[in-house]
Amino acid sequence: CVTCEELNNKIKNPVLNQKARQVAVAELIVHKRQANKFYKTLQAVTKICEKDSRSVGICMDFMANIFLPCIPVQDLYYLRQLTVNVFGIHDLGSREMTCFVYHEGEGGKACNEVCSWLNWFIKNQIKLDVETLNIFADNCTGQNKNNAIVRFLMALCEMKRFKKIELIFPIRGHSFMPADRDFSIIKRKLLREERYYTISEVIGLIKSSSQNENKFCLVDIKN
Repeated sequence: CVTCEELNNKIKNPVLNQKARQVAVAELIVHKRQANKFYKTLQAVTKICEKDSRSVGICMDFMANIFLPCIPVQDLYYLRQLTVNVFGIHDLGSREMTCFVYHEGEGGKACNEVCSWLNWFIKNQIKLDVETLNIFADNCTGQNKNNAIVRFLMALCEMKRFKKIELIFPIRGHSFMPADRDFSIIKRKLLREERYYTISEVIGLIKSSSQNENKFCLVDIKN
């Protein structure tokens, strides 16, 4: 991350005096410990969710944009393509991902969309006897780290849907999560395809990207 790179450059700087170098080394150690604390929390929550049916842990994130159509024509680089968004919610207990696929004309990548997809997931994929919800998300302020998301989660607790909700953010630059592994599976499948033109084709490719048939659950946002 930026902090790691900056501190490593300070430590390697021959002009820096010994005291300043020691301060930089200490800051780097603290920074890495804080980053590792997030991953330890992620592992601990995963183990709890696998054993306790009353606890659910999820990772949520947007995949890199997909552009339609995808064809091996160089002139396409200079033309306006349709942007397709993929929002994924990875269940830490089942290790399955729910994907919401839609184009830029149907919605953006802001907090309103995140609240909508999260609300659908809670209503349809989480049992009513679940008491604790742990959410892992990156530090993107427009999507996850904002007032709308926090108030939405507070409302769920006020309505007694959950007893406890934890929204956990990593140290900036150290945010590789299970959802990113799922997206890498999809990306490898898309890279192997030379041509696809429609969202329905993209959905089909996502479904067939894993050998586990139940790995990806695709949601029709129009319903």
